Amino acid sequence: MDVISSYPLYDRLLDNIHIYATKMERRVMRDKDKIVHLTFDYELFLGDRTGSVRNCLIKPTGWLIDLLKTHNAKASFFIDATYLLTLNKNLHIDSIREDYTLIKQQLEHLVSDGHRIE
Repeated sequence: MDVISSYPLYDRLLDNIHIYATKMERRVMRDKDKIVHLTFDYELFLGDRTGSVRNCLIKPTGWLIDLLKTHNAKASFFIDATYLLTLNKNLHIDSIREDYTLIKQQLEHLVSDGHRIE
């Protein structure tokens, strides 16, 4: 079991996002003049139970990207630039270089899918 799925509220959060996105899609279909801006913080929480970049940042964001794509929705992702700069300064360490590469690829994917990076 990965770290994300060990949180009891995580499944409920994904269900709520799915329900919210479905409701918003119906509402936009009824009233084309209303716009909703979805924003997400794209950052790794540091601490004892954070897990890996892959399990705590890449996978959950991937699920979110899939969900947004299902509803033809776009979002803005607020990036922790300080964390990325710290990774960039330490690329000589293999594990950090791998994390940085994963994050960079995902951010490029977000941009190519039409999402905003802030």
